[in-house]
Amino acid sequence: MGLLSTLHKNLVIIVNFIFPPVAPWREVRKMGTPRCHRCGYPFEVPVGIEIQVCVNCQGVSWYLDRAFSCYYFDGEVRTSILEFKYHRKFYWRSLLGKGLIEGFRDEFSDISFDALVPVPLHSSKQRDRGFNPIHAIEV
Repeated sequence: MGLLSTLHKNLVIIVNFIFPPVAPWREVRKMGTPRCHRCGYPFEVPVGIEIQVCVNCQGVSWYLDRAFSCYYFDGEVRTSILEFKYHRKFYWRSLLGKGLIEGFRDEFSDISFDALVPVPLHSSKQRDRGFNPIHAIEV
């Protein structure tokens, strides 16, 4: 085995130790349809009836047009997000970034807009965490 291949093999071992490779989620619950056009939460609608907004959002004033989630915040998805945000497990960033892109394409492919603006992280939270999670996402 040559010097370069030995060096490469050892480097891969070190990098995998520091940043363990992440397997895809086994149990993911994607948000279903129909779902509320305001908060994005899925709800049951009787056949033949078209309801745009869920009971929780009716009559509530919002400061945004629409919210959505790709997945339910439970199981492996919840664990990976919390580990990434609060425990600096940056090896989750690639999988989380891919999930964001997939969900974004599914939800907004037919909509025209001028900008996508992330919600700012409060300065005290960034100071506590030492980083802003949205800046660490790999897309």
